[in-house]
Amino acid sequence: MKNVFNGKKLLSVLLTFTIMLSAVNFCVVPVSAASVVCGDYTYEAIDGTYCRLTKYSGTDTEIVIPDTLDGYTVKELANTFYGK
Repeated sequence: MKNVFNGKKLLSVLLTFTIMLSAVNFCVVPVSAASVVCGDYTYEAIDGTYCRLTKYSGTDTEIVIPDTLDGYTVKELANTFYGK
């Protein structure tokens, strides 16, 4: 019976770890040397202090511009942000 308990405990730990990983927001996905994707937004870091949003790839027709992304203050919207 002790081996079954160890197996259940191991399974419980693995499932917990998997759930925790799935909850992590994986924002930093390089698109090019200067562009980063965070959720539905693509941005460029400027001088390591703030960022410029360059694209919204979501489906919402009304969006709220975030104050920060990955610790950068959002200060600008690029002309490409509007998809024109």
